[in-house]
Amino acid sequence: MKKKLISLLFITLITVGVFSYNILAQENVSVYINGTKILFDVDPQIINGRTMVPMRTIFEKLGAKVDWEQNTQTITGTKEDTIIIMQIDNNELKVNNKTTILDVAPTIINSRTLVPVRAVAESLGVDVIWNGDIQVVSIHENKSNIEYVQLYDTNGIQNNVEKSLVKEYESLGWSDNATVAIANAVPKQNVMVFEKYLEMNSVDGVSAEIIWRNNSNKTIKYIYFYAVPYNAVGDPVACEVTGMVERKLSSTGPHYAFDKNNLGRYPYFYNEGDRQFVETDKATGKHYLITSIAWDDFEPWEEPVYNKRYLTKDEYDYIFDIKCEWDPIWYNSTIKDIAITKIEVQYMDGTSEIIENPPIWRDVFINAGL
Repeated sequence: MKKKLISLLFITLITVGVFSYNILAQENVSVYINGTKILFDVDPQIINGRTMVPMRTIFEKLGAKVDWEQNTQTITGTKEDTIIIMQIDNNELKVNNKTTILDVAPTIINSRTLVPVRAVAESLGVDVIWNGDIQVVSIHENKSNIEYVQLYDTNGIQNNVEKSLVKEYESLGWSDNATVAIANAVPKQNVMVFEKYLEMNSVDGVSAEIIWRNNSNKTIKYIYFYAVPYNAVGDPVACEVTGMVERKLSSTGPHYAFDKNNLGRYPYFYNEGDRQFVETDKATGKHYLITSIAWDDFEPWEEPVYNKRYLTKDEYDYIFDIKCEWDPIWYNSTIKDIAITKIEVQYMDGTSEIIENPPIWRDVFINAGL
């Protein structure tokens, strides 16, 4: 009985140890060879600071033949006059009978033999670059053939990155537009407010307008903006008629999820919320920004003059397409601005959410140096 308990305990410890090891080893790592992403049947993993990849795929993608000797668990890779020998759980790497010591030995995980990618690649005479920001191993037969482009990170710092890895960096919010890159660091919520505008009538009645977009993947049934008016020195002020400060501005939908490929005629571009709209060139599929010139100088029957320029992909990602307006809400001649303190959203599917202190994206872009 005692022997069975010891055996059971040993098996349990081994099982837990292997499971924990696998979990710790898992990392979202990619490998590119000469600009092409390599697909593995088992994901690359980082073990003790070294990227490990499936043996057969990496050897064959680098043009080498690989053999596996089951009895001794030995790996032999051959390419022209280069012979590489490794063994499971053995830190020795032999290249044409010259031995070096590996930081991490080849291992077997989930029935797959994993080998250190840098050691294998460099033994075969190719260059290896580790791109830590995006967790990408980039392998090149000739580094002088690498084509670089310039991207800004979310701190607005310009970096040279491999052209083939641009999409990987863009997934982090990097951009060829410094302003957009900085703005990408601001979390995008399910409701994004571009700007709020005020207009005062002749009897000190203050109307509000909010430009925003539904950034969720659901249709909004009702939305409520909680707004507080402020005077020129930043103090909250009350309506002289109702005595109320914070007001709940409501809008009934349906407000559809933002779809940049189906915006209609008059969405708003982040640079200026007034007198601009975006259209699509049907012939090229590109999107361009149209800005009117001296709109007020034209009579209603005259055709305004426009400036037009194409938007970059990153700029087009910051289009806002919904405008809500409310008749006078407060009566107070000292009101200069409003702050949106909270947004309450009810979706058509019955779910709801509350967004506290949402960023105003026009301010985000101004602060980013637009």
